[in-house]
Amino acid sequence: MAPVTARAQQVKVYRIGVLSPFASSFGPGPSFEAFRQMLRELGYIEERDVVLEYRWGLGRADQVIDP
Repeated sequence: MAPVTARAQQVKVYRIGVLSPFASSFGPGPSFEAFRQMLRELGYIEERDVVLEYRWGLGRADQVIDP
């Protein structure tokens, strides 16, 4: 009988960038919380299935928005 080897399960982790022209002290707005809730309802768990990365413009929209 051949030895049974366990294969490591590869889990896909999605990375979502959140870009805001505001300062980080404002935090994500209510609409973004609705987005996070929808991810949970679809079965995604933060830090396991999806990682949210925040970037803040510190009040300088011209630094984060390319016209």
